[in-house]
Amino acid sequence: ASGGTAPYTYQWMPGNLSGASQTGLAAGTYTVTVTDANLCTGDTTLVISSPPQIQVNTLNVTGTDCGSSTGAIEISVSGGSGNYSYAWNPNAGSSASIQNLAGGNYTVVVTDLANGCTSTLQINVPTLGGPVLNNPVLTPPLCFGASNGSIQASAGGSTPPYQYSLNNGPSQASGLFSGLAAGQYTVTATDANGCQNSLNVTVTEPPSLTLNSIADVQICSGDSVQLTASASGGTAPYTYAWMGSTGTSSYWAAPMVSSTVDNTVTDANGCIASDLVTVTIVPCGNIEIFIPNVFTPNGDGQNDTYGIQSINALTQEAVIVNRWGEVMAVLNQLNQSWDGTTANGNEALEGVYFMKYRLTGLGNDEQQGHVFFHLVR
Repeated sequence: ASGGTAPYTYQWMPGNLSGASQTGLAAGTYTVTVTDANLCTGDTTLVISSPPQIQVNTLNVTGTDCGSSTGAIEISVSGGSGNYSYAWNPNAGSSASIQNLAGGNYTVVVTDLANGCTSTLQINVPTLGGPVLNNPVLTPPLCFGASNGSIQASAGGSTPPYQYSLNNGPSQASGLFSGLAAGQYTVTATDANGCQNSLNVTVTEPPSLTLNSIADVQICSGDSVQLTASASGGTAPYTYAWMGSTGTSSYWAAPMVSSTVDNTVTDANGCIASDLVTVTIVPCGNIEIFIPNVFTPNGDGQNDTYGIQSINALTQEAVIVNRWGEVMAVLNQLNQSWDGTTANGNEALEGVYFMKYRLTGLGNDEQQGHVFFHLVR
């Protein structure tokens, strides 16, 4: 103060402080009143300003992969004088961005070099668990036993780009694996930091396509027969083809001679199964038989064997025994005959023998009976 009559007294408001000078004041507006020895007064107003408050914000955080030191932090600072220092704990650098960090918490203290003002911020660097494999898209093979299935894999959750491998095979940038048969597979994804994750998947396949046709049949010459078939497995619907012509599951056959009819079925995926039906032309009419009552197995080429001669028979069952009941021959084939020898190849003795027989034809037609006959040498 000057003028007036010394000495002077000083009063500062707010704060009710005294003295000609003050320190440690906060920013704000102050009024100081001066009083001299004659109680004359004078006052003035003072404004103390402060720089803008320091603001510290996280700009970018990069996590670490599978325990590696690949994390990074970048912060932005505003306010204050614009001239700052940085102190990180744990000590990882002295700038606004730090790299090569392990996962965990980091604290930064930013100091305004012009006035010593500080601001503190804590930031977490996450530890990532490596790539995360999403549920893959599985495409089964079109046919049972085929190798045209596929797996489409994709990964995320860590540091791209990703490489993919199947069953520990070569790595590739694409997650698509094609040309696969049904089975168990292991898909592995590797990120840019070498971290890996695997997923086991199962590629399925449609059941085996099967064509079941009617059993082989026998018909009379000039007759026809309806052949039928049914498909199972594969992928419905089915398309049938008899003798190369597309049709339904049934087919009328009227061959002039014994024939084999081929049938194929194709399912919705183009898978094919086939089957064969044999249609045999057989004699029709009643069974007629001729059974001799003697034969002479002496090797002269005349009447050397013994058997049943038949017409229109389809099956035959016959057994020949001697007078003691010992089996000499079993004739279970049409036109089969006995040459007059025993089971061990010796010549059978001359005498009377017994044969029991049964023959069957179409429908319920059959001939059965027994006969005694002579073996003469």
